[in-house]
Amino acid sequence: MRDLRSLIACTIEKADTFARDYSDANEYAPYLYAGMLFNVSVKWLDDGCAAPEDEIARTIVDAIYP
Repeated sequence: MRDLRSLIACTIEKADTFARDYSDANEYAPYLYAGMLFNVSVKWLDDGCAAPEDEIARTIVDAIYP
């Protein structure tokens, strides 16, 4: 459970960094990206990291830059 808490804290920190760096973006945008990254990571972990890392990375990049 500690790892999950660390992941959540890191996700929130990254969302805050995104909001600061891209202050002209919609205020909800950083939370959309952070939530997507968190949820994809949790799903990947739940699946026992069965999918190759590059496949997960490509899925994320394709979602951000369709």
